[in-house]
Amino acid sequence: MLDTKLFLEIQGGNRESFKRLFYLYYDSLVIYAEGYLYDRASSEDVVQEVFICFWEHADTINITTSIKGYMYKMVRNKCLNHLKKLDISDKLEILEYTHIRVPDNHPNKLQDERIKKFNKVSHLIESMPNRMREIFNLKYKQNYSYSEISRELNISTNTIKTQLKRAKDLLHSHFL
Repeated sequence: MLDTKLFLEIQGGNRESFKRLFYLYYDSLVIYAEGYLYDRASSEDVVQEVFICFWEHADTINITTSIKGYMYKMVRNKCLNHLKKLDISDKLEILEYTHIRVPDNHPNKLQDERIKKFNKVSHLIESMPNRMREIFNLKYKQNYSYSEISRELNISTNTIKTQLKRAKDLLHSHFL
């Protein structure tokens, strides 16, 4: 299997195989990370850290599934750790509702519940105070960084963090 061969080559220190792995998965892993972090630069940083860690510890890694699955799991865990450092949690999976894809021909109960939850989240966002909603939308819908929001709205980064924390608290309070 190509996956196993590639991994064995990387474990042996083959830089060309590692480059192949990097180019094979980098873009899709960044997109995946953006689903958690909503920030392109942070997502790229996380994915690069994952590749560095993978390269540095390849000789001790034990992959039981596939390299692809292992890399996605590493990115997910690194994203959650990154959010934890920022004191942002999404225990109720509210922020992931921007990625709901519902097949037209197979609605089911779980999808109906997710759609209801998504609609509730959308309504709550619309009911936020104007400035909070504006900051929230810039950060999570338009993927602005804190510095971009700061420049755009002429406010401090601390104000942005405070407003986003309040927005998160508002959303979570309606789902507990």
